[in-house]
Amino acid sequence: MRKNFPTDKKRLLKILIEIHKWEQDQLNQFENISARDIYFNIAEDLLDSNSASRSIKQQISQTRHTERAARNNIRRLKESGILKSEKISKDARLRKIIPTDIYLNKLNEHLHFFQSISSKYYMMIEID
Repeated sequence: MRKNFPTDKKRLLKILIEIHKWEQDQLNQFENISARDIYFNIAEDLLDSNSASRSIKQQISQTRHTERAARNNIRRLKESGILKSEKISKDARLRKIIPTDIYLNKLNEHLHFFQSISSKYYMMIEID
């Protein structure tokens, strides 16, 4: 049985579907859920300008996936130049994750697409 959605819900669903398709095509480096968690955790860190980058250990503890999956994804993202790591202190074991320009450009493309697809269906008013 096919359920009819109200028009406003259809618009939202169209936005979700279009964003999902864009992400599949454009965010291929973040192809699995663990990598997407890392992507959005770093984006969340960027929202707070006073926030320092998380250490790799903190980043791993923030994901809802296995430590091995998170470590493998961080390593893969570092190898592809999307992320880099720096020492936090003199102790070489403590490293923090730093997003590179490649990551920041991809995030800006993502935001631009979201904004353009949303404004296709809705008038957006920015509020603080």
